[in-house]
Amino acid sequence: MLRKILLIIAFSLVAIIIQILFGPWLTIRAIRPDFLLILVLLVGRSEGKVVGQIYGFIIGLIADAIGLGSFLGLSALAKTIAGFGSGSLKKRRSRLNPILFYGIEVLIILIHFSIIYLINFKGVEITTQAIILQYILPSALYTGIFYFVIQYFVPLSLE
Repeated sequence: MLRKILLIIAFSLVAIIIQILFGPWLTIRAIRPDFLLILVLLVGRSEGKVVGQIYGFIIGLIADAIGLGSFLGLSALAKTIAGFGSGSLKKRRSRLNPILFYGIEVLIILIHFSIIYLINFKGVEITTQAIILQYILPSALYTGIFYFVIQYFVPLSLE
């Protein structure tokens, strides 16, 4: 148990460093992949709903506190929901249709970015459709590509 906690802390530090150092280089038209979200999804899928949402809250709060997020608590909220959602998929990969399974993961990523951007742009003169097309979908696609590549190389004990 302690080994697993230390491993998650180590991966968290690596993800924060990657987000800070490589995030700006990977930015395309103000869109960058969210490596902390990827880690939340991986932790949730491997450890379950409770650990996923607690981890999502903690790493989201840390991200907000060190300036990776916008409003204090917004990343914590979005990542808590993502952690719960991905935790709901624990041990379900073999039982669900692969298209449904990966569709749920994509939906979790879309919900995460919807929370972030719709709250960030509240009160700004930009339509919801524009927010979806210019920010939510590109961010979800960009992060999703990294997520699916990373999960291919990171073995998870899901079964």
